[in-house]
Amino acid sequence: MISRKGRVWGGQGLQMATRALCCVGLCGHLAAGEVDSPQRGVPWQFQGLAIMGFAWGFVDAYGIGANDVANTFASCVASKTITHRTAVIIALVAEFTGAVVLGSSVTDTIRKSVVDVSRFEHDPYVLMLAMCCVSFGSGIWILGATMLSLPVSTTHSTVGGVMGIGVAAFGVNGIVWDYSKGGVTAIVASWFLSPVLSGLVASGVYLSLNHLVLRHSPEVSFSRGLSLLPAYFGATFTIISSFMFLKGSPALKLDKLPLYATIPMILLIGAGFFVFGTVCAKPWCERVIGKGENIPWYKMAWVSRISGPEEIRMTGLGGGGQSS
Repeated sequence: MISRKGRVWGGQGLQMATRALCCVGLCGHLAAGEVDSPQRGVPWQFQGLAIMGFAWGFVDAYGIGANDVANTFASCVASKTITHRTAVIIALVAEFTGAVVLGSSVTDTIRKSVVDVSRFEHDPYVLMLAMCCVSFGSGIWILGATMLSLPVSTTHSTVGGVMGIGVAAFGVNGIVWDYSKGGVTAIVASWFLSPVLSGLVASGVYLSLNHLVLRHSPEVSFSRGLSLLPAYFGATFTIISSFMFLKGSPALKLDKLPLYATIPMILLIGAGFFVFGTVCAKPWCERVIGKGENIPWYKMAWVSRISGPEEIRMTGLGGGGQSS
């Protein structure tokens, strides 16, 4: 027997799926006509599609937050390295910053390298409607998968949605397949390469940590881990700054800088965070983890100035105290 709640969810899902299919069918019908009328007799057509696109984009973003961010921070939260609340705060800052600073190249790939957008030249509103359908379909699928506790990929969902509207409008020939143009073939290849490369990098990092830190006694491991912390700080932010300068947002024009200016700036940023790890992060970890002091993470920058019994928990050395 299906519960009343299940019937309600099923009915709503059927209604949304029907509307999505109608939109896809409308894409194909309008694209086949190739009419140059900017509004096609519908007042506020572009404005309405923009509003609808923003609304469905929020649905898609909500699903991404519920699924993709959970995938990213699952290992950290499960190991109790950070709390769920801290993970959400980090995601708020990191996801937004990454999308603004580094998201332009991925956006261009989704926008131009999956469907041949030149076919929509006579009917730009059809392209707007099509992309609205992509956000709607991707968002609903991701939310549904999240409700079923399935770790799905938003990239796969979005690329599949864009391919769907291309096939609905122009058939298989509407898809950009050419690998040299960064088309679907290149995107699919990256799906196979990404797990392999990610696994190799993760294995290298773990093996280095295991050899240098984990295989020793607890006291030696803790000391070595603290010593390596600034180096990992510097390496991490060197990599991040490299992406920012070499593949960053065109609005910031960082990718236009010559290499003789870019490389010193990247190294300077990495060195700055190495110093931060040495002066701030290392002493904070030593006092919080090693001595069990209750010093919040936001006081890390001036941890050397903090002293007094009011900051100390009643735990022994190596008590594994965590920041509040």
